[in-house]
Amino acid sequence: MIALHAPRPARIARRTSWRRDPVTAGGELETYSPFSVSMGQALWVIMIIAGPPLILMLVVGLVISMVQAATSINEQTVSFVPKLLAFILFLAIYGATVGDLLIDYTRDLFMHIPDDIR
Repeated sequence: MIALHAPRPARIARRTSWRRDPVTAGGELETYSPFSVSMGQALWVIMIIAGPPLILMLVVGLVISMVQAATSINEQTVSFVPKLLAFILFLAIYGATVGDLLIDYTRDLFMHIPDDIR
């Protein structure tokens, strides 16, 4: 399983160089917002869940379109059916992992609601 909850740092490490960091220079954002950490985790989960099937659909669609161009077949269902079958196969293989990831993320999100509203 993938651990979704990264430890929340108390403070951003200050730079020791001569340039001032625009985020911490005025002292406005000296700590990470729990909400921003939750949103970062949400984007990460979206990438993990949506990325592989989108890449698979891209590859299958590209291969099918090359076959259609080579054979001059312009039937729309020829490209749709292989994509659908590839996605069903993908869900059969990867679906349980996606479900576990979503359950873990949702559980983590609900457990950290008190931290996010403080």
